[in-house]
Amino acid sequence: QDGTIEFGGRRDGQVKIRGHRIELTAIEQKLSSLAGIRNVCVLPIGTGADAFLGAAIAADHDDRDAWAATLARDFPDYMVPERFVVFPHLPVNANGKVDRKNLQAAIAQADHVRAVEKTQSTASEDLIADHFETLFPGKEITPSSDFFALGGHSLLAMRLAGMIETQTGQRPKIQDIFTARTIANIATLV
Repeated sequence: QDGTIEFGGRRDGQVKIRGHRIELTAIEQKLSSLAGIRNVCVLPIGTGADAFLGAAIAADHDDRDAWAATLARDFPDYMVPERFVVFPHLPVNANGKVDRKNLQAAIAQADHVRAVEKTQSTASEDLIADHFETLFPGKEITPSSDFFALGGHSLLAMRLAGMIETQTGQRPKIQDIFTARTIANIATLV
């Protein structure tokens, strides 16, 4: 009536996270094709440099590692959700559609404290794990945690190398961190 145009955002399932344009429906379709998954909703969580992908999955079992590995084979790292939250059924709104707003909040607030693994970790692994916890606060950290799957990039790799040098006197090469990727493998560099 007054000539004002209001832009309500994209409606095609694309989001941009840390400079990468991501097609959410492609990720959802791949996850939906996996055995045991009844429904899935992939969403951007957070804003700006802290934004990441989260996946809400309706399934009878929790197989996050296998789901992430499957996606990592078919998609670049930035298209693999950093957090998977499993529900018996995805919540729906009054219109019968998946309640994306409440799912975003649930994924953002999901409890991701450092997991205790059955294997004993070395002092080097503990040191690297502590640095990962500093670089990726609130994310689940285990010896098999992947630097890039957690949201790592070249600037964080430089920061990690500096943190390691401060503690050990040895500075790993950035390329070696890129190649090693996991806490257990990065620990062998020091």
